[in-house]
Amino acid sequence: MAAPASSGSAGRPPRKGKREAFLDGFRTAKDDNLVADFRQFVRGIRPGPRPTLHAIHSLLPHRPWRYTADGRRYPGGELPGYRDRRWTDSVWQAAQGYQRHLVQVQLVDRLLGELLDQLEQRGLYDRSLVVVAADHGVSFTPGTALRVATRETFGEIGAVPCSSRLPASATVARRTCRWRPWTSSPPCSTCSARRRPRG
Repeated sequence: MAAPASSGSAGRPPRKGKREAFLDGFRTAKDDNLVADFRQFVRGIRPGPRPTLHAIHSLLPHRPWRYTADGRRYPGGELPGYRDRRWTDSVWQAAQGYQRHLVQVQLVDRLLGELLDQLEQRGLYDRSLVVVAADHGVSFTPGTALRVATRETFGEIGAVPCSSRLPASATVARRTCRWRPWTSSPPCSTCSARRRPRG
C-alpha cells in the first residue's frame, strides 16, 4: 500500500516552487486595484538626505484591460475574440481589444502626470531621472498570438516603448530613443532629454 503524499511538516501545505509562487503573485496583482497601488507608490516619493531609487513594476496597461481612462474599473472577464492566448480571425474583436488597450494607455498617461506633479510639489522634478519602459509589446493582428513574435507581428511585439526624462542639470545631446531591452546600453544614455511642457 502506498503512503499518502506528504502535506509538509505539522500539516502545512507543501512549499511552492519559485515559478509557482511568482505566478500566484502575478495573478493576485492582476486582480488588485492597480490604480490605487500606483497612487500609493507616488505618495511614497519624498525628498531625502541622499539620492534614492524609486521603482515600480506596474501591470498597467496590461490585459485584460479593465480600466477606463479616469481609473474606474469595469466588470468583465477575458477579451472577446481572445482564446488560448491567441486572437481569433475576427478583425472586429481584435480591434475592440486594441481600443480597450488604448483607453488604458490614456489612464497610464494620467497616472504619469500625477507622478510628475508629485515630483514638482516635493521639489524633486528638476533633480530626477525618470525612466518609463514596457517589458514587452503585444500583437493586435487577428489570428495571431498576443505575445509570440513572428515575421508578421514582430513590429508590434518587438518595438518596446521606452522614454526618459533627464535631470535639469544633465548635459546630454538630444537623441531619438533607440534603446531596446536586449542591448547592453542603459536607456538613459540613448533616450531624449525632454523637458515637461509647463501649463
